[in-house]
Amino acid sequence: MARNSLDLLAFEDWVAFTAEDRAWLQANAAGLVQALVARLQPPAPEDAALFASWLPEWLQTLCSGDYGRSFWERQIKTGKRLAEADIPLPRWAQWLSELRWKQIPSVLGDIFPAAPASLLPGFSLLLAGCEHVIHEGYLQQQSHQLLLEIRGLTQHFDLEEFFPAAAELACRLAGAQGAGLIVREGEYLHYRLFHGLSTQYQGLASLFFPKSEGVSGAALRQGKVIFERDYANSPYAMPDFVAAGLQASLALPLPGPEGAQGVLALSWFAEAPPQRINELVWEHLLLLADLLGALLYRQSLERKLRHMSTRDVLTGLPNRRVAQDRIRAAMARAQRHERLFCLFFLDLDGFKWVNDTLGHHRGDEVLCQVAERLRAAVREEDSIIRYAGDEFLLIIEDIAHVSEMEMIVMRVLAAARLSVAPEQSISASIGVVIYPFDEGSPEEMIRHADQAMYVAKERGGDTWAPYGQYLQETMQEEQQLLRELRLADERHEFRLYWQPIVTLPEQRICGVEALMRWQHPNRGLLAPGAFLEVLEQSVLMDSVAQWVVATAVVEANRWHQGGHLLDIHINLSRRELCSARWIQWCDDLLRRFPAVRRDHLFFEIVERVAIKDIPTVAKQIRSAQRQLGVQFVLDDFGTGASALQHLGELDCAGIKIDKSMISDLQKGSKHYQLVQGLTYLAENLAIEAVAEGVETAEVAELLTQIGVKKAQGYWFARPGPAAAIDTWLEKETCSVSAG
Repeated sequence: MARNSLDLLAFEDWVAFTAEDRAWLQANAAGLVQALVARLQPPAPEDAALFASWLPEWLQTLCSGDYGRSFWERQIKTGKRLAEADIPLPRWAQWLSELRWKQIPSVLGDIFPAAPASLLPGFSLLLAGCEHVIHEGYLQQQSHQLLLEIRGLTQHFDLEEFFPAAAELACRLAGAQGAGLIVREGEYLHYRLFHGLSTQYQGLASLFFPKSEGVSGAALRQGKVIFERDYANSPYAMPDFVAAGLQASLALPLPGPEGAQGVLALSWFAEAPPQRINELVWEHLLLLADLLGALLYRQSLERKLRHMSTRDVLTGLPNRRVAQDRIRAAMARAQRHERLFCLFFLDLDGFKWVNDTLGHHRGDEVLCQVAERLRAAVREEDSIIRYAGDEFLLIIEDIAHVSEMEMIVMRVLAAARLSVAPEQSISASIGVVIYPFDEGSPEEMIRHADQAMYVAKERGGDTWAPYGQYLQETMQEEQQLLRELRLADERHEFRLYWQPIVTLPEQRICGVEALMRWQHPNRGLLAPGAFLEVLEQSVLMDSVAQWVVATAVVEANRWHQGGHLLDIHINLSRRELCSARWIQWCDDLLRRFPAVRRDHLFFEIVERVAIKDIPTVAKQIRSAQRQLGVQFVLDDFGTGASALQHLGELDCAGIKIDKSMISDLQKGSKHYQLVQGLTYLAENLAIEAVAEGVETAEVAELLTQIGVKKAQGYWFARPGPAAAIDTWLEKETCSVSAG
């Protein structure tokens, strides 16, 4: 027979009844069964219905005296029936043991004292055989049910659907409380999917750990299952996982054609793990791991195929299949962050000559060169797409101003200029669309950028053209302003004005802030609001910023040398601060003016700019403080979306409370308490707080009541040339002398 029969004839050896025993059983079977039914109780209350339906029949076969093949086949069916009813095998085994050692001896002794003495050892041996065969039938049915479940799992073709069902089955088989899918990425492992694990444990999802560490690392390294029943004291214990409450861990490697791809990790928290996992459970756990590994590998293949289908084979760039999706995503991000994004449609000038004259092989080389040069011309987060032939799309995101786009498109044009033969070169014509000025669908935006590209072609190539009348007018205005700014720099029309910072309540000058002005030949003296936005997006800003710092240091040297130890505040853009050469340039400058007290030199950084990339800005601030000995102040504090902890991260020596908060002081107690809270915060952090934009005596008095020690604004003095500060200092000196 098949394995289901267990070679049942062999179990006849378990029957030790004599002919006399069998005759007695046949004569007294009905009474014996009736007595046993009356005394036996189901293994558990929930088993009562099943117990009542088949127990009498099973006892009749047990006491029948006939123990041929059909008897043992019935025991196999009994085991299968118990498994179908989901009665735990240990519970049934305990009941069978009670029948064997207690109930049968009791019934034979109490009710049938004249029964042959050999009946009792005969029943004991028979029930031992029954228990063995029932156990085998139970495992056969359980295995069959598990195979059906696993077959059902194979209908899940998506890993995210397959894993929860597979993890649930694995946890049930092993008695675990949770499971995780740990995958290998390069030299590291990390959790990808969870099932049944605590929120605290799932918090480890962001943790990447070396592939050699932990139980999972050991399973991968050794290529076998690792089961640690006492995780905290195991050689593989990791503090983060111990802290999350992990008591025991079972790691099953997930096979792949190039070795294990990851691990199915089963976890125990509140309950202890089993001391032993039986062979059948092991087989099914390993089968689940094999299936999970196969699905994981298939998913990686699909990912590679998708990647290949969306990549240009020649240049390695994304191809036109992804264009609309990426444009749609860029539109969503631009809306969410209230920024612009640009779409460039680039077509190479002169590329047809390359193919026709130098051959397609050389044409392919040129396309690869152009692709590489375009990558270097834009930021890593920008997208370059080979759209078709010698056409490329560039998606440039996170643009603050239209003038910034002009700088980028000029870099791209320069990158596309390439010599391909003696006295023969190629260039590019670029059409530009800026969102949200153009709000069409992705397909429409591509078409508009294409139309603008042809305008650039008609202008002779090696240039760019914007799409839309509004954008062209805006660009023309900004380009005109930029031309005027270049002339202003050449003609030395920029001026440095100073606004006093005073102490409260004395209103004595303790510092000055350098403020830029433009002495326009036609429009008069202009404040930064009229030109700074365009200037900051131009390379011209580099030389103008250096002029501002150098001029301010000259004045600081004069005041400090003259005995006026003023705090000198100079506004600094992120572009300057994060320049690789700025610290050295500044150090060279300060060495030429040794009278300048560097500890009284404060560089102001606008809050919204600083929090955009805190790690980079903080690193530069610390380097400047260490090498230059200067201080930094967070300007316009309260206008950005920053959290208070940014003060500590940026290591600033002070804050400038924005004038919008100061002007609201008289509107109610909430505004008063807010400024008061910022003042207390500054005091607790041992940093200075300067109130900006004080325009009335009432506001100055309220600030004094709050405890603000320093302030600036039109109430004290408007910005003016350095001579105005000299006059103020002379008056204070005379006042002190007269006193």
